[in-house]
Amino acid sequence: MQPHDLDALARDLCQPVDALGLLNHALRQRLRAGLHRAAEDEVEAILEQIELGLTQMRRRLASMLDIVHAEHSLARPVIAEVQLMPLFEKLALQTARIAHDNRVSLSIAPTSIRVISDPRALEVILRNLLLNGLFFARGGRVLLGCRRRGGDAQIQVWDDGVGILPEHQAVIFEPLAKLQGDGDGLVQGLGMGLTLARDLARTLGHGIDLRSEPRMGSVFLLTLPRIEATKQRGTESAGSACL
Repeated sequence: MQPHDLDALARDLCQPVDALGLLNHALRQRLRAGLHRAAEDEVEAILEQIELGLTQMRRRLASMLDIVHAEHSLARPVIAEVQLMPLFEKLALQTARIAHDNRVSLSIAPTSIRVISDPRALEVILRNLLLNGLFFARGGRVLLGCRRRGGDAQIQVWDDGVGILPEHQAVIFEPLAKLQGDGDGLVQGLGMGLTLARDLARTLGHGIDLRSEPRMGSVFLLTLPRIEATKQRGTESAGSACL
């Protein structure tokens, strides 16, 4: 993370704060004028905008906290066994409010898979992949699950959102790149979540990939070693050494 990136993050965080201040002032003016039918509709619209601003602030603050955690994990990764199901449930609780605000249903596929990773870094990676899905799931559904792929595990985050054009699929992982709501272009914004996920995955030796089609949704794939497969390879190596 470069200083100019942090400066851009700080400036981006100020935008929803300023917007909330203006909306709050407008709401007070309406309330002081007294409510009637038309005013009630205006107040309801203002409240919806305030809720939207709060959701944006929560996403930005979560990303800024993840930056701190990521810097630590990038410098000193701590590799350990991670049970995925408890982590998935924790992430669902962490993102429940954002899912509610965006009217998205988050589903978790039960799994007994255990993996080898840095627990804190893995949590940051998956949280940012989930937040990305929750923001773009225009159809209202996000799925988090995991499948066995040979000796590895492949964690998958599906969304039924706008999808990403092929020419934007590499750019989306770059700092401060963020898709527009229609998925047809890139705009400057917070856009650090996928960058953090990519950098942490690379540091840990995990594979991270994207499959997407415009208006057909996206799936982010994180590939990492399974604990059972790791133990099996260790046993096979030990046996070969004795021959």
